[in-house]
Amino acid sequence: MLKTLLTATALLTGSAVLAQPTTPPAATPATPATPAQPATPATPASPQTDSAAIPAQPATPATPAEPATPATSATSATPAEPATPATPASKPTSGTDSVTATIDAEWATYDTNTNDALSKTEFNSWITALQSASGGKKPTSGYLSAAFRKADADRNGSVSKTELATFLGK
Repeated sequence: MLKTLLTATALLTGSAVLAQPTTPPAATPATPATPAQPATPATPASPQTDSAAIPAQPATPATPAEPATPATSATSATPAEPATPATPASKPTSGTDSVTATIDAEWATYDTNTNDALSKTEFNSWITALQSASGGKKPTSGYLSAAFRKADADRNGSVSKTELATFLGK
């Protein structure tokens, strides 16, 4: 659960770094449409005085079309070459690299007394923030106590960066 929370935090903090600021395109004033030109009146057809005097032209018979000839191929089709897989641009980061990067980025925010170790209060604050960032419910005091005991591997009453990385990476 905490791994999911940490990953969510990493994505939230990392997305701001990856986002590229964009400027909105300058608004161009709309050009007014040109008014439609009135239609010109049709010229009346000239009256024919004597339609019987003009003989009708007989229709010319259409020439029959040539039949299509079947296509012949001198060469046989060759199969396409298989696509070569793309090489990744960079080595994908593993979960622990992501956890470590997030811890490094957020450590100063939660290590308020700057002693390079999280007290139980500082640890609880961080875990609560992770839960909130992932959309989860607020952790109970029992959950926070159990999480702190599990994270404090050397049982010295504080959690180091290494201990936090190990705890969140599992």
